[in-house]
Amino acid sequence: MTKTLDRSIPQNAVTIAAPDSSAVAYLENTAGKWFAKGYSGKRGKADFYYSFRTEAAAREYIARHADAVKSREASRVERKAQITAGKCLTPLAVWEKARTTRQISSPDAAVCLRAALGRAFPGVKFSVRSDSGLRVSWVDGPKVKDVEAVAGKYSFQGFDGMVDCRYQKRRWLAQDGSMSNAHNPNFASCYPGVTAENKDDGATIGDPHAPDAVLVEYGPDFVFCNRHLSDAEEERLTRFVCDRYGIEVPSLAEPHALQRFINSTIVPGSGEYLSQLVYRASTLE
Repeated sequence: MTKTLDRSIPQNAVTIAAPDSSAVAYLENTAGKWFAKGYSGKRGKADFYYSFRTEAAAREYIARHADAVKSREASRVERKAQITAGKCLTPLAVWEKARTTRQISSPDAAVCLRAALGRAFPGVKFSVRSDSGLRVSWVDGPKVKDVEAVAGKYSFQGFDGMVDCRYQKRRWLAQDGSMSNAHNPNFASCYPGVTAENKDDGATIGDPHAPDAVLVEYGPDFVFCNRHLSDAEEERLTRFVCDRYGIEVPSLAEPHALQRFINSTIVPGSGEYLSQLVYRASTLE
């Protein structure tokens, strides 16, 4: 047996590659019996590995497999094209769509949020991923609370932990992709008998923050922000905390030595692990 792309291929097999898809099969004859093994895409695991009584039956099955792979890949390309065609590439395009629909999808909101973060924190590389909400991550750079002050404006859901109640928000959207709070229409539902008129909760319609802003009623649920530390920044913060508490820092030349050190060291006088204090320092520094 030989290996190609982590695939186990019979040594004396004949290769049958489909001309219009990624399907490929390997056909061999062993002791009068025909064996066929097929793959597709970049998979290392075989799609099938069957034995056949005749070569014709094996080749017929290989052809059917190639047709199925071709159809599947064509559908995938078509779906991707449809998604790309409906996706806005600029905040202005998102604004144009929102003027008609009064809503904003998570991918479109991510376009606007990237632009807002770029204006607020020039030079910092952010990753903004979308599902039902938005997930922002970055390395070093600004503190979480500073990023949340910008990213939080793109959430269309709120939560009051005092009464365990989730409520909806509306937002103003400007041409540059910036957003601001407009209305919490379901806030009063968290407080039976209390209306927006007699409670100072921001539930009334707020003024738009820009003259071109449009009211958007539906959008991403929540926005989550996660700051990662580079090895150099984590080591800097570790030495900062250790210097403050008089902890001697060992040699950190070996792989994973820093992680072992901060995860196993208890800070004298506090009873906390060093990793907890390093994390706390990362939110303040």
